[in-house]
Amino acid sequence: MTSLLFLHSHLMYARTTIPVALACVKRGWDVTFQVNRPVVLGRSFGFSDNTIKKSPTNVNILNPDSYNWIAELIGIYQDWRSIHEQVDFSWSPLTSKKKFDAIIGTQKDIDILSQIAAQGIPTFALGYQHLPIIASLNSSLTNRNHNLDRDSIFFSDNPFSAEHKFADIVKNCKVRLNSFTYLDIVYSRKPKYARQKDQVLIFCPGGYRGIISEPGQDKITCYKAQKALLERICLPLLNRNITPILKVHPLRAQYHDVEDLRILSDQIERENNLAENSIRIMKPLSWVWETVLESIFILSFGGSGIYELWTAGVRNVYVCGFEGTSRSQKFDIFDCCVLNSYSDYENLLETSTANIPNFDKLTDSVFNAYQNLFDGNATSRVIEEICLQLGRD
Repeated sequence: MTSLLFLHSHLMYARTTIPVALACVKRGWDVTFQVNRPVVLGRSFGFSDNTIKKSPTNVNILNPDSYNWIAELIGIYQDWRSIHEQVDFSWSPLTSKKKFDAIIGTQKDIDILSQIAAQGIPTFALGYQHLPIIASLNSSLTNRNHNLDRDSIFFSDNPFSAEHKFADIVKNCKVRLNSFTYLDIVYSRKPKYARQKDQVLIFCPGGYRGIISEPGQDKITCYKAQKALLERICLPLLNRNITPILKVHPLRAQYHDVEDLRILSDQIERENNLAENSIRIMKPLSWVWETVLESIFILSFGGSGIYELWTAGVRNVYVCGFEGTSRSQKFDIFDCCVLNSYSDYENLLETSTANIPNFDKLTDSVFNAYQNLFDGNATSRVIEEICLQLGRD
């Protein structure tokens, strides 16, 4: 039986590996996930919403419960739970007697994976965040569609690839372009037609990230900053009969959760004589894609989620640069999508109901590069590479 080990240094990286692990179990393969908490009878403890809130930028608890949480986040919870008992969760898998045919992680952990690859075990790094790839650390990949093209926007000489240092990340790997595996479910569930509504989706930054609040700030400080931001963003929309929809960050900090935003939204509604629930709030694990497709535009505060939206063909995304953070500044190379001042935001609301950025050449090239990879087969391509390297059918 083919035996695979999945490794991560951060819980969110499992978004990429869980779809692959699910497909492997369904093929009858043996799958092991590394954990860093004891597991008793398939369960572990120490992961909860409170755990996330205490350290939202460093959620590295890896156990069965946290992996279930990731499966729910990416929309495959029921499928994952159906095979959950067939997955082995191991504290120290590499020092156990169990032998693995291949090791799988993400490009965020290439340094760790390289040490394993040096031992001769076939080792793969899958794309995460902004680099859509399958990388092999110690053997060649197939010469098929989506193979690495040195002229592609990801590895050619251009401001986008230079900003992210893609070539340096994979310099010791064989690489094949591939979409993000956790977006396969988006492809299969994405409506062919979406009726645009008078609404704007706002991805809340989650707090403790230098946007809205700093780590450890108290409730009064966090509430004051959040309310001021909500007023700046939401009131201009409401004045134009557009519904703001606040998507709570999965890794939200203390005082930045659903109940906190509801308290603040209620205050804003009362103070401005607005109807109750004029400001809508989506829970952290809510499926967001129908709302994405129905919105006039989507507002981000500078996260890699914009690349996921572009992959799915969503153009009407803007980065809220006027809050002036290092996160939003990373998108300055896509100036056509960045609202650099509050007046830019107000002007956007005055233009039209389409509100699609006028892409410059670089932005258009990057958008098309992601979108062209989106076909719902990212997970299948990973399985294909594993089978070819291991000589499996």
